[in-house]
This record gives sequence, structure tokens and C-alpha cells, in this order.
Amino acid sequence: MRYLVQGCESAERLEILISFTDISSEDIKQALSDHYVMGLKASTAAEVNKVPRQNFNRAVQTLENATARHERLKELDLQHLPKKKKPVRQKSAS
Repeated sequence: MRYLVQGCESAERLEILISFTDISSEDIKQALSDHYVMGLKASTAAEVNKVPRQNFNRAVQTLENATARHERLKELDLQHLPKKKKPVRQKSAS
């Protein structure tokens, strides 16, 4: 399952997700940003940043795996939140 959408991610979100990985190459990070934030096609983002396509594809997979783990954690957190109680309405004294 793909969690990240080309051209639809914020720079801040992408930066945080990358921090969950071992991706350290600035060229690959820029290519990922060009793809996920700016909306360039994957092949164009890799080419513009002089990143071999195979390395870019590996970084995309690494990032998707980290994002999947993050999304799963968010789901678990939501399951353990206390249920909100509906407020009790007071009957007005008329």
C-alpha cells in the first residue's frame, strides 16, 4: 500500500518521515522532496538531482515502509484514546 502521494505532501511532513529512516544523502532527500512535495515524476526527480533511479526507488521504498509503521502506530494510538462522553443536557426549569 502506498501512503505518500506525489505532489501532495508538505515539506515538513516529508522531513519528519525521512528522519525515521537512515536516508542521509542530500541529493536523494532533494529528489524525494521534488517528487512528493513539488510533484515531479519520479524519473524526473531522480534525473534532476543526479540520483541513479535504482537508488531513488530504494529510498522511496524505505520511506514508504517508515510511513507505514508510523501510520500503524497512529491507528493504535487512536484505538487507545478514551471515548468521549456525550455531555448531559440539563433540563431547563420553566
